[in-house]
Amino acid sequence: MPVTNPRLDGEFAFLTAAGADTVPPVRRSWVNVPAGGHVSGVHWGDGAARVVFLHDIARSARSFDLVAIALQRPSVAIDLPGHGRSNWRRDGRYLARRLAVPVAQAISSFAPQAEQLVGAGLGAQVAVAIAARQLAPAIRQIVLVDPLPGLSSVQAAAAAAAGPAGQPAAARFGSTAEAADALRLRHPGWPAEQLDREVASELELGADGSWAWRHHPGNVPADAAASAADPGLWAAVADLSTPVYALAGTPASAQGGAAAVQFSSVPGAGDDPVALAPEALAAWIDGLLTA
Repeated sequence: MPVTNPRLDGEFAFLTAAGADTVPPVRRSWVNVPAGGHVSGVHWGDGAARVVFLHDIARSARSFDLVAIALQRPSVAIDLPGHGRSNWRRDGRYLARRLAVPVAQAISSFAPQAEQLVGAGLGAQVAVAIAARQLAPAIRQIVLVDPLPGLSSVQAAAAAAAGPAGQPAAARFGSTAEAADALRLRHPGWPAEQLDREVASELELGADGSWAWRHHPGNVPADAAASAADPGLWAAVADLSTPVYALAGTPASAQGGAAAVQFSSVPGAGDDPVALAPEALAAWIDGLLTA
């Protein structure tokens, strides 16, 4: 059974204060999974979740905050192992196939009736791995968001643990402003509000007064982070019996996609619709659910 963590009751205070009329009820919980460790999730709305969100590498369940608020449907965003408030893997490797079982076990606890599995980047690969092994039989739609499996995931994984010009990122930062500067270099298209939210939710203060990212890939060498890429999963999409939909920031992002995937695009969202076009992404997800 999921257990709410009372120590995090104030985690969403800034969201509810900013939009009390539009923000649905939100809480965080965690569950111990047989595959090892605990997995955390952020629950939005009342009632059984219909949508499950899986984030990209070096991000967390909180990256879907604005999408979940715009969607206005019961949903749960899961922290992948090694991210957010979920346990890190001892080997520091986050291959999607290895994450499929613990994430599926969390889904069975958090959202056993969910119909739609939405994944971005690494989360998209995990969604495909779950569907390929039929680990979440209630899911009737798989939704993939840029970067798609086998296309730009290698670059995304490497960037998670690298700084400018491919140099290793600092494991710790002297201030939140220093961390924000590093994040801005990785995501030059993000608005200031997105950078502020990411710093607020993804940084952790150490005993020595320095700051570090909560996610494990930001604290390991780039070659270990890059091992999260699993291009072979893209070929598995063609064999899925579950319908697969993909949202690309631009039509060009869909090039090389499998014929089994139904592509849509959001002009102007670049390669990160979750951060740059959350309302459009939510509208598209809602349309799929009601179709």
